[in-house]
Amino acid sequence: MLYHAQKNKRRFRHSLLVKTTAVLVIIFIVPMLFLYSLLKKDLNASALNDVSSYISISLQNLSSTMDEIFTSVESISNQMRADNVFGDLSFNPALAAEPRDYAAFLLREQVSRTLYQYYLSNSYIDSLVVYNPFCDAIFSNSVQATRKTLSHPSPEEIRRVMGPEGRLEKQWFMEEENGKTYLVTYFSPYSFNNPTRKLYARAALSADVMLQRFEQLFSGKDAHLFIVDASQAVLSPAKDAPDIVAGLSSHSFEGVMGWYESSMNGESYLTVHCRSSHTPWLYAAYAPVARFNTALRVLERYLYYFIACLAIILAVTLTFLAYTIIRPMRVISNKMRQAEHGDLSVRIHFRQRDELGYVGHRFNVLLEKLQHLIQENYETQMLKNEFELKFIQTQLKEHFIYNTLDTIHWIADKHKVPQISNIIFSLSHFFRLTLNHGKDMVTVREAKEILECYLSLVNTRMNDMIQFQVNVQPGLEECMVVKYFFQPVVENAYQHGIREKQGGHIDVDITREAPRRIRYRVRDDGVGMDVQRLAQVRGAIQNHTVSSGRNDCFALINIDRQLKMYFGEDYTFEIDSQPNMGTSVTLVFPLG
Repeated sequence: MLYHAQKNKRRFRHSLLVKTTAVLVIIFIVPMLFLYSLLKKDLNASALNDVSSYISISLQNLSSTMDEIFTSVESISNQMRADNVFGDLSFNPALAAEPRDYAAFLLREQVSRTLYQYYLSNSYIDSLVVYNPFCDAIFSNSVQATRKTLSHPSPEEIRRVMGPEGRLEKQWFMEEENGKTYLVTYFSPYSFNNPTRKLYARAALSADVMLQRFEQLFSGKDAHLFIVDASQAVLSPAKDAPDIVAGLSSHSFEGVMGWYESSMNGESYLTVHCRSSHTPWLYAAYAPVARFNTALRVLERYLYYFIACLAIILAVTLTFLAYTIIRPMRVISNKMRQAEHGDLSVRIHFRQRDELGYVGHRFNVLLEKLQHLIQENYETQMLKNEFELKFIQTQLKEHFIYNTLDTIHWIADKHKVPQISNIIFSLSHFFRLTLNHGKDMVTVREAKEILECYLSLVNTRMNDMIQFQVNVQPGLEECMVVKYFFQPVVENAYQHGIREKQGGHIDVDITREAPRRIRYRVRDDGVGMDVQRLAQVRGAIQNHTVSSGRNDCFALINIDRQLKMYFGEDYTFEIDSQPNMGTSVTLVFPLG
């Protein structure tokens, strides 16, 4: 069950229909999506410029409006400083008498009435409060409590009128009171006669004045207003945006006007700031770009229609391919599978006259020729069997030869002729190791014995003028090697080096080159070769060609051919020589 599931999965993964679908997606849908991303990027860039310009102008209007309101309120503070009631009468000692005192009552009424007139003179003022420390009383006017006088107020109420420590004149603050936001400024009317004697005044405007103006400018845009005061603290009437306030707090606003883009929950937002020309305040508007970018919303709406059209085109194209290409190719594949399992009688019959129909016709022709070739191969195999039978007969003759040599060795040993016995024994042993029951592989130990038998026979012909030594690195004796490369190299050293010199040394070394490679080196001190002749021999081995008139490289060329037949290019064949100093031949090839 699992095997069939995996097989169907592989077939689906390698299906031409799947690959065609992938190609069509890459050709059509991917470029369109890429084009859409570029167009969206350009529209976003254009929208950012448009939105930043719109919000900047709106913030400038808001800032100008608020500056006018602040100026009008600050003008009241200037008027109160010049007013005789707050510059002289408020410091009258009679005002500090008990409220039950009639004179003190009249003075307080005059101060309260004058303060009320200033309160009514500006429609934006929500409350106007004065604290007189000399009579320890607070005079206030507000929407909730008109002309209210509070004697001996608490320290909290006094601090509320005096404002924060270190405040400056005409400095505005945003403060929370009873769940509402107010814009507050503090000022100090002082005595005409002694400026060090001060009153403390507080004027408050409802933040709704600013927020309503902001809502008019950004109606339905889901924008938020933030104010950065002189200490870089971010103040906002937007209670539902603490994360936005934290982000603004970490940003440094530079210049009179500017903007930067940010993202939240995968949506792009634009923050535009405008610095007030009257106060240290900086107004910042935080709004989603998508609410201003109507062109992008239209593009996104039509993108779905476009993708639907592409899907329809893709479905029609794949249906056409399935019936005109995929299905005929499956028929061809099934017929090929039947032929692969031995049924050469299958044929493909297509009515269509396109390329697939031509492929089906050529497949039928191929099967007919294949049947004809099988018949010819059968006849050839019969002839090959006859040749193999003759080869076996030849091997039987070779076995007859070295069996006969064993018999001669026994007779020579019986009649006390040791020289003939040794020659016959070496020759018989050489034949037995060389034939090796028709196998191509021998052990390194057997290869060493073959070389020693051959050199012993050759040395007999040379009247023991050859000194030879066959060395095998310990641990290699039982490793398997191909037997055809060893004796021809030694024979070449004898024929073309030692023989012409009428004697010499032949050293054979069999060592390990790497964990699975063997080095076979044959060195002699024969006649050697000069540089020109050595170059000819190397060229003959490399190109498998012999110079005209010379036939002394056939053995080396045959060795190279056999190495290449067994090991491909995974072997090394090196030959070095110097005149009258001998020749060295080195073979490096894999074990086994």
